[in-house]
Amino acid sequence: MMKERPVPDFSSRVSLNLPFYLAASSSPCGQYIAQVVIGWSMQNKMETQCFFSHSVKNAQEKNINLWSSATLIPTANGTLMAWQNNGKRLAVSQFLSVYVSDLAGNSWIYKFRKPVTSIIYDSEDTLLILAGDTLYSYDAQNPYYDRVNEECDVVISHSIYAVEIVNGVTYIAQRYLDMIFVITNGGTEVFRYSVSDRDIDKVSLQGTDDNTIFLALCDRPVKGSCRFTVVRLYDECLFIDCEVGVGIAELKIDWHVLDNRSLAFFGELDETVCALWLVDETRCFKRLTSLELEVDMARWSPDNMTVIVSGKDISKLGARRSLCLGRDGYLYWDRQVATSDAIWINDNDYLWVYDSQETSPRWLQVRETLPSISESHINTVQPVFSVSSTALPKPLLLARENKTAGFGILYIMGPHRFFAYGPQRLFYHYSIRSQLEAIEPKRGLVFGLNGTGALGGGRSKRMSTQVYEDAALDDIKTGIEYMREYCNGPIILVAASLGCLPALRFLAESTIDGAVFLNPVYSADIPKLQPWRYLYETNNGAAQNKYAPLINTPLLLVHGQRDPISPSLHSSDFVMSLPEDLYFEYVTVPNEGHIFQSNEGWRTLLDSMHTFIETIINQPHGTN
Repeated sequence: MMKERPVPDFSSRVSLNLPFYLAASSSPCGQYIAQVVIGWSMQNKMETQCFFSHSVKNAQEKNINLWSSATLIPTANGTLMAWQNNGKRLAVSQFLSVYVSDLAGNSWIYKFRKPVTSIIYDSEDTLLILAGDTLYSYDAQNPYYDRVNEECDVVISHSIYAVEIVNGVTYIAQRYLDMIFVITNGGTEVFRYSVSDRDIDKVSLQGTDDNTIFLALCDRPVKGSCRFTVVRLYDECLFIDCEVGVGIAELKIDWHVLDNRSLAFFGELDETVCALWLVDETRCFKRLTSLELEVDMARWSPDNMTVIVSGKDISKLGARRSLCLGRDGYLYWDRQVATSDAIWINDNDYLWVYDSQETSPRWLQVRETLPSISESHINTVQPVFSVSSTALPKPLLLARENKTAGFGILYIMGPHRFFAYGPQRLFYHYSIRSQLEAIEPKRGLVFGLNGTGALGGGRSKRMSTQVYEDAALDDIKTGIEYMREYCNGPIILVAASLGCLPALRFLAESTIDGAVFLNPVYSADIPKLQPWRYLYETNNGAAQNKYAPLINTPLLLVHGQRDPISPSLHSSDFVMSLPEDLYFEYVTVPNEGHIFQSNEGWRTLLDSMHTFIETIINQPHGTN
């Protein structure tokens, strides 16, 4: 569908309460910076906004609203952004939609049946959109379409895995039977690869200025690892072809072409944390980051000589850390903050987006230039498989500390794949914390476990059900004990999705002041929970028969009636198995799925949680 709207107000962007950063991008010429944020509008509704500004500050600089949307979640690959080659038009993905806008204020919306996984402009300024396995094409000179379906003339092809443009040539990775073919937009076959013995989950293409093309194949993860392959097409040189570790919250696998002979890769290659590695055509791996940093973001400069990385500092409980590193191991800076993104304007200048660490979460954007080189900052690049992580302290992701907190909440996220990259996966956490801070005069302390336990790196924590369950339960106990040292009020456990499974086991063994379950998953015996279903018991009645009768903690359940992953009927059955004298509330939310998308759904969730928590903290508090 197409939607056109009037020129927006150029005075300033619409202010948002709790603005939460999703993505940013610099135009090809570096003149403009576009950002996508999410938060509460002035009308107290949840919405996503896109705005842009000049990258060079001056007296005339103004932020310009391009569009706002009630769609609240990005695509499975995060929020994707693509600029027209002249920098005058911008496309942004939003799950089943792509928003296109130009600097004159015109805006179009293209809607699809399946989630968008890739958007890119070709050399003719034609917008290519990969939604599901179908590739669509939209002419920049004639962008007006009143329908998008699989029979219309904008469909290029089906069974498409990936698309990439290198020096004006469009390359497509397409599957036919048991083969992956890489072809050009003219139909010329470049490469074919047999996948007859593999369960392929993701495929991607990248290229270099000298037209060297690389193909990456990632299998569906099974029991803590999956096969990951990167091959150089012209000579079939294998750069990576091995089993790599898989994180709980998402596949911690990413790769970036540095030149035709070397790649950067971040993931889990040994028993240590997710790290940034350099790999050459001889398949020699070198670790660029230290054992103390569990990497979850890496942004390379245009010349591929410098990278900004961020992640959890597992040497200190609850700490986040960001570094700017040279490809040779040179350390430009090391800061104890969480970086959400880095947008390189050129080889030396970048925009650094980071958490301001204010009471209410704010993402700040600062333009910086690489500092001068000092030999004292050179790091030692460590070879692969050289160090064991067994002596490292147990990692736990915590929010800011408040030693005079009137109550404490431990929040356990489920592995939402739609919130898998960057700050998106923490949006639930920030929204809940903002709601807690509205409870006055008491102030809350919120700790967050990112994923369903077993947080740290290395395959040693990802090989058996018992390892996962024990690690998850141990993380919850550690978080509760840590909060008791800083809270003089009640302790409440909040869990979402698959995070409810270890939370159920904890509540069956321990009693605290309150618990909240959001779209809870009660069994891993659900096909859509691959690859996590093997982590927990697959007996669908385990939650009702084993855990529910033992719970002695006041409980709130909030569940979407149209949840396709964990049917709300499971919550109804669970409630019937709770002790008769237990205080609980059960709230069903119409027209919402596993991840709420409407303002009404969010309001029901947050208001129910707010009221429940206020009830708990206003009751006389005893020592549990």
